[in-house]
Amino acid sequence: MFDSMGEVLGITADLKTCFPLQYRQILSIAYFLILEDRNPLSRFPKWDRTHMHPFGKNISSQRSSELFSSIPEEGKEHFFRLLKEVQYCVPN
Repeated sequence: MFDSMGEVLGITADLKTCFPLQYRQILSIAYFLILEDRNPLSRFPKWDRTHMHPFGKNISSQRSSELFSSIPEEGKEHFFRLLKEVQYCVPN
């Protein structure tokens, strides 16, 4: 379901444009955080064993920290500019 939503809304394409090497990991963490809103990312390894997600393999707590710190500010700004251009279901 999230895969389809990301494709239809263009979020997946925007993430791929802005973060070509990390977009699958970012999507997987987003899926986890949406579905497991009260669980810390340290629970991702258990979740990974029972859920399909774009990255397709475990993202350890250390790896997620490294991922977050490796995302450049310019990439974030570019991504949010793309979001603003499309305004996914958000009225003015």
